[in-house]
Amino acid sequence: MKSLASLNPKLIYYHASGDLPETVEMELRDASGRYVTTAVMQAQLLLSDVRVFPCGDGDDVKLDPLQYIAVLDFLEKSRERLRSKETVKTLSGWRSSGLNFEDYFSPGDKVTGDVVDDLVNALPPTLLWSSCTQIGEPFSHENNGTGQYLPTYVTFSRIPEEDGLWKFCGYCFKSITRNAVEHPSRLELRAMDARKEIGI
Repeated sequence: MKSLASLNPKLIYYHASGDLPETVEMELRDASGRYVTTAVMQAQLLLSDVRVFPCGDGDDVKLDPLQYIAVLDFLEKSRERLRSKETVKTLSGWRSSGLNFEDYFSPGDKVTGDVVDDLVNALPPTLLWSSCTQIGEPFSHENNGTGQYLPTYVTFSRIPEEDGLWKFCGYCFKSITRNAVEHPSRLELRAMDARKEIGI
């Protein structure tokens, strides 16, 4: 197993595309900057707390806790660059990002109608009004403030003054357009856990 202590890693991000998964490549170089090998880290494995990855030279590399946190932070910044390419989120922008819905869209985002149409066509809506659409399957169950746990749904409301645009309201209770889910993303949770592990 290769130690990173004497190597200078360079990180490169590749978004998911077709059959290729989202990955971070770590180019390993010695102190003089000479290339040694490359470790390929799939994002889904990183999010499952895998820290040992194969290298091109047949060896493995093991991330220590600080290196693991650095790779997770790099992954989050890379995803943020993809998310921030569009001021109004489009279906083509989402598809080309390679990210899933939850990783690409944030409550408050403006979206084009084709995003809403695509989701409605993929899963029958729970609510289909001209001013509000809620996608059919519950995202989560949350406390509604009275001790009851009710389902939340991916929710969009039409922006009347901007023809054809919708607002992604978040994950809302039925017939409501206020986000009820404030949980960190899976990536944020993994990074928080990794920091707790070493007390930072």
